[in-house]
Amino acid sequence: MLLAARRAWRQSTRSLRAFLRHANHQLHPTIAAPGALASLRYYGAWKASLDGASALDDERPWITFAATRFLERAVRPGSRVFEWGSGGSTLFFRNLGAYRQTAAPARAI
Repeated sequence: MLLAARRAWRQSTRSLRAFLRHANHQLHPTIAAPGALASLRYYGAWKASLDGASALDDERPWITFAATRFLERAVRPGSRVFEWGSGGSTLFFRNLGAYRQTAAPARAI
């Protein structure tokens, strides 16, 4: 039992270290340390996104977690949304209760 708990703890800390490395890499070097700590608020969403096969499975737009958080606050039930193409973002806006208008090419590009 203790061995299994220890393995789970190691896997969890490996995952957290990978997330922080990714956050540091995405930020400008002068703000990397504070930015990485601020990015911890998205750790749960980032870790959950690794389990999904695609944005469609996750029902999430393919944008940054900060942008997604902004949209979750800004879009209200009944809001009107236009998007070019459809996918995970279409399902995301549906879940927020927005009216969606989607435009897509007649054939795949």
